[in-house]
Amino acid sequence: MQHEAILKLKPRPLRLVYLANTTTDLKNAVTLYTHLWGGFSNAIFPVPDDTDKLILLQYALQSINPDYIFLPEQNLPENVTEILDEFPSFCLKLSSERIEDIANLNDHLFGLPLLTVNGSQIREFPHIIRVLNSIYKNPLSDSNICLISNDSTFEHEIFVQFGRPSNQYQEYLRNHLNARLISINSIEALLKASLLTATKILTNSLSMTKKEIVHTQSSGGWSICDHEKVCNLFLDEDKAINIAASFWNYRRLDIWYSNKLILPKKDFLENLESSISILSNFLPSMCHLRIYVNLLEDESRKLANQINTIFQEFNKEVFVRVFYNNSGFDFKPGNVYSSEAVITTREISSLDNSIRFSPVVPSGHENSNYLFGYDAEIEFSSGKSFSAPFTQTSAVLLSNHIQEIKYSENSQYSSKDWQQQKTQPVRPAEKGVTGLVYSNAECRIYLPESEEIIARWLKSKGLFFELNDHTRYAKGFIKRFGGFDKTRDLIMSGGAKIFLAFGTSESSEINKLDGNKLKHSHKSEQSGLKCSQIEGFLKQKLNLSQGDARKIVKQNLPALLEAGLLYRGHPLKCPTCGLEDWYKLEKVNEFVECNGCAENFQLESLTSLEFAYKPNELATRFLKTGGQAVLSTAVFLSWLASSGYIQLGGDISHLGEKQSFAEIDLFILVKDVLILAECKSWRVIDESKANDIIKHLEKVIETAVLVSAKVVVLGVVTTSITCDLHSLVSDVAQNATEKGIGVHLLLNDTFYLWGQQENAVTEQWQLNVMDLLVPEKDLPQNPDVSVGEPVRVFSWNEGDQLVNRDLLECWKQEF
Repeated sequence: MQHEAILKLKPRPLRLVYLANTTTDLKNAVTLYTHLWGGFSNAIFPVPDDTDKLILLQYALQSINPDYIFLPEQNLPENVTEILDEFPSFCLKLSSERIEDIANLNDHLFGLPLLTVNGSQIREFPHIIRVLNSIYKNPLSDSNICLISNDSTFEHEIFVQFGRPSNQYQEYLRNHLNARLISINSIEALLKASLLTATKILTNSLSMTKKEIVHTQSSGGWSICDHEKVCNLFLDEDKAINIAASFWNYRRLDIWYSNKLILPKKDFLENLESSISILSNFLPSMCHLRIYVNLLEDESRKLANQINTIFQEFNKEVFVRVFYNNSGFDFKPGNVYSSEAVITTREISSLDNSIRFSPVVPSGHENSNYLFGYDAEIEFSSGKSFSAPFTQTSAVLLSNHIQEIKYSENSQYSSKDWQQQKTQPVRPAEKGVTGLVYSNAECRIYLPESEEIIARWLKSKGLFFELNDHTRYAKGFIKRFGGFDKTRDLIMSGGAKIFLAFGTSESSEINKLDGNKLKHSHKSEQSGLKCSQIEGFLKQKLNLSQGDARKIVKQNLPALLEAGLLYRGHPLKCPTCGLEDWYKLEKVNEFVECNGCAENFQLESLTSLEFAYKPNELATRFLKTGGQAVLSTAVFLSWLASSGYIQLGGDISHLGEKQSFAEIDLFILVKDVLILAECKSWRVIDESKANDIIKHLEKVIETAVLVSAKVVVLGVVTTSITCDLHSLVSDVAQNATEKGIGVHLLLNDTFYLWGQQENAVTEQWQLNVMDLLVPEKDLPQNPDVSVGEPVRVFSWNEGDQLVNRDLLECWKQEF
């Protein structure tokens, strides 16, 4: 059990997603975000209208992991609702009137819900005015904040780019922060204001939601579109949501300079040469122009050629790329934070297995009920990091004591559906957990055990499992030997191979096939085995050198004796009846009672006595039920579970039924990837036994489909194979890919991807869970056309300028 955890805490604004079906929804989304601290960093997506867009939405939600999802005014299609049901994020539907209430500080009418097993709570929206009040305690005499006058044209592009402040917010910005009013009535003025805002010369109502946001963490890596020598131009149409959403989401992580602009498509195309001239003059080092627009392919190619010709007239080499038929689901994956990470060490409570800590409170949230978020990466003193599957069940387990959950489930007075309500304060994240909290509140993260996580995964599928003989004795072996870590060390050092010398579950079958094996098995059962005999077995049957065999025995025998899994004794022969038998060490005295005729006989010669060893009853049953294969597989795959869960399995049954229908030896859960393991231990595997193994493997694959497992591993321990097991497993693996399930073989501590001998993995650390999955189809991409020479290397050279300073000063005077 872990006693301490190292937390890497990062405070953040609320993480939101708004689904928009109409321009009214789009306005509502921008209005809401304009009035929330950190609102600029939240996402807006159109409601998917085909399968490809549904896949893109699912990927986006997984990447963003929103605290709340806001729904459009119209009802969602059923397939979209099914996708949302998969996520532990609470869905809210706000009318236009409610959003206006929030914008005008009437948010006491509608708060943000949080729910635990102890009851629900309503917390307040972090309104930007309240946050700014704590930052700017005194009025400003001068500022670069600009408000756009209501008589300006291009309303759609203006509110998407500059925000949609309420009258109350505008009044606050004018009176307290000395904001000035500007008008935009031409495409030229819009382009200039956009460029000045992108370079932070001008600040607007939406930009103010970036205050106290000082750190960005991108999870998508560096992208060409982010380089300062690249300009991203989004050409918008009033009734088209996709371009506006793409612009908004591409810009969501730009807390300093932004190279992304949105302009009206019609006006830009009508003023193409003058608009390109403004861009070219203001951005002298621009070498790549990316345009996002709704056009046909031929029209896009024509536009790219036109722009390229204009640049050539200006003696500029600019690579032009036009993305057409835009989906609206482009976005920059990543998050924003109000400070760098704070690292702290916290004790894990032995009473409820929880971690408690106080959050880092962002500015403007002190002594308030304003809700904000945090991300917490969790690493234990053992070096293992924490993760949990991205499900509602995980959110419930992370937010509540397990006994309270069980009491609630069994109590006739408790609501049975509270666990389905997606307002838990803690939920799983890509790294560790993420949560919601407010000032002066203590955060608590409950760390569920493997058994609870796996059991509730199965329960969500209408199933449960119970230990059987195959796993019960493996669990007993682990406990008797001092825990999984010590057992892993035993197996990694080869110590478990010692047990192969003592016979296995198929002894009777072996006896029929091989008289020598019969003699060896009978010898170990009757008289135990001496060290020399164990070493001889390891050398002969496992092809080990004499030195390696002796090292395994010498290193591991004392620990097995200390754990009581092996007994030390003597093989003695009764002179009266001739029975040669094994006697435990504590029973060997000067006179010994024969296990056969019960006569006492005296030891003949103490100098000729040599110790012999036998497994205890637990170890014997462990061997006979194939336990060694279970543990060997568990140990090899434990590397994958270093940031996940591993659990001994058993018999699988449907809830409410006693009869089991399948058997799973091991469950391994790494984030959202469930791995099932089928384990077999035989001295000799011939064609008949291999066919039986394959039948069991196919049954496990059927079960994998039922429990949404993505990987099945066949773990085999044997001393001899007389058939082509690799080809048999490879054929099964090929068929299983059609079901989206990866099938692999672990044979005597060597892992074979897809069962193929040429794909051997001998070291645990070489194994990656992504290598085990059936490759998914690439995400749908937006088609594009391009003209010009692509830029191979982006760099800054002497004399390069981000912007034309003379133009910048001139435009400042204009506004």
